Amino acid sequence: MPSHVNTAEVIAAANMASPRRNHTSTMLPDGTVLQVGGANRAASSGANRSCVIYNPTNATFSRVAELRVSRHSHTATMLNGGHVLIEGGQNADGPVTTSEYWNPVARSWSASLVLNNTPGPGHSTRNDECNCGTHREQRAVTETARQRQEAAEVARVAAEAARIEAARIEAARPRRLCPSCRNQQYTDGFCSSGHCGSCCRGANRTQTCSVCHAHNCAAPRCAGCNACQTCCECSTCRAGCSHFYECDVCRRCSRCCQCTGETGEAIRALRRGYGTPWVANKADRIEFNSTRMTGVEWEYNRATKPGHIAKWMRKWRGKVITDGSCGMEVVSAPMAGDHIKKALTELGTAFSEANATADQRCGIHVHVDTSDLMWTDMCRLLTVYARIEPLLYLLAGQERCQNQFSRTCGEDYKKALLSEDWKGSILAVAFGHTSNKNEVAARAHVKSATKKDGGRYRGLNICPWLAGRKLKAPDTTVEFRIHQGTLDANRVAGWARLCASIIDWVAKSSDKDVAKLPKSALQILCKHIAPDMKPWIIGRINEWRKMTKRGSLTKKLVHFRGGKCAF
Repeated sequence: MPSHVNTAEVIAAANMASPRRNHTSTMLPDGTVLQVGGANRAASSGANRSCVIYNPTNATFSRVAELRVSRHSHTATMLNGGHVLIEGGQNADGPVTTSEYWNPVARSWSASLVLNNTPGPGHSTRNDECNCGTHREQRAVTETARQRQEAAEVARVAAEAARIEAARIEAARPRRLCPSCRNQQYTDGFCSSGHCGSCCRGANRTQTCSVCHAHNCAAPRCAGCNACQTCCECSTCRAGCSHFYECDVCRRCSRCCQCTGETGEAIRALRRGYGTPWVANKADRIEFNSTRMTGVEWEYNRATKPGHIAKWMRKWRGKVITDGSCGMEVVSAPMAGDHIKKALTELGTAFSEANATADQRCGIHVHVDTSDLMWTDMCRLLTVYARIEPLLYLLAGQERCQNQFSRTCGEDYKKALLSEDWKGSILAVAFGHTSNKNEVAARAHVKSATKKDGGRYRGLNICPWLAGRKLKAPDTTVEFRIHQGTLDANRVAGWARLCASIIDWVAKSSDKDVAKLPKSALQILCKHIAPDMKPWIIGRINEWRKMTKRGSLTKKLVHFRGGKCAF
């Protein structure tokens, strides 16, 4: 039986609350003794959770909070502040892997770490010697931190060494003086003509001759064949401006010609004639009875004999410009009536004789004059266009519906027309502000609109019409960007006439006429808008059916059945 020991005598104390063995007794800073756990008298009964504190002042035992896990044969370690750490031990389930510590203030037990090793009768108080789970984990964390610090130091030293080596190599690179900018530049950055890369790129001279493959920054290249003056066999201006010659006397273009007399006056008249419209009189409207001006931008990649194209330009008052997306682009003068078919047919012949090429990057852009259209007419045009847009893509080339430069817009305009602020919604679609929140911004944008605004890459581009109404552009047109690249003059001429017919019908019709249109897009075109174009339309549909029939490699991007068309 436990007893209180005095230097003078042994005094009997009160009995324990319950018998126990293999428990621990720890003296606390206030002189009391904490007895924890242990096994009952009967070995089969296992460990218990009870804890008592012995008070030597009155020689009594008092119960305190029980352990969270019953245990015996454990260890008890006195910590600072009167805390006691209980670790390991055993119970009926076997070795105990948890630890607890006594809080003298709250007089309760709190859970501690889970031990990773089988608990023993005790452990060392030194972290570097103890093999308990807690101390092993602490040593592993310390070792990991040390290894990371060493790896970071090695990486820092390697990076510094690499920086020093790169600086040494940079300082050892040879330099030379550029004759254009007079700056010291690295030798390996000079072109074969002796200019540094910045001067060569700034002068747009990076391309080499397409024939001899020589690079010469000082010599201009032909805009048609991209060859130097030595290798070029085109009809280019002898003044070296890279334009086609137009004067047969001095072999220069109209900009560089200095001839006098009748020859010079003729060339200057030709210069003034660029873009002069081809007006359709009564005799010029036999096949296509329309006075509406139409212009065509016909893109192609290149031509090995561009002199034939230059001849067409001199006759039909057109011009050739560089196009960043595909190569070159022929821009026709505004024309109406039968002039459309004649001019485009001759241009197709010129392309054939010039060995021109056109791939999927190219397109045909048709501008139709809409200076007589008001907002009510534009709403009718957008309504009709939304209903026939899939059929137009079928006729012009179904692949264009997936092209970034001719995105579909019929559904967007259809939704815009149904909105409460229909004008703001139309402007938002036209300028590329697809969100309804941007309708106010679109209305403000129209004051500074140009014909090349952000939303122009759509199948129907109305930005030129909006810009023309505000006198920001010399022409007031709408642009059909749907047609894919081709060198077939019959297709292009028919497409240009169809675009002009659509605008003609909208300008002459009313809202009641639009409401009476049938649901079939094919009937809208063949019976109402362009009945004289029915053979061309049916022919294009048959060509599309042959191209997308079963077993072919071309997938249908437009669905056509019973006169109805959809994407």
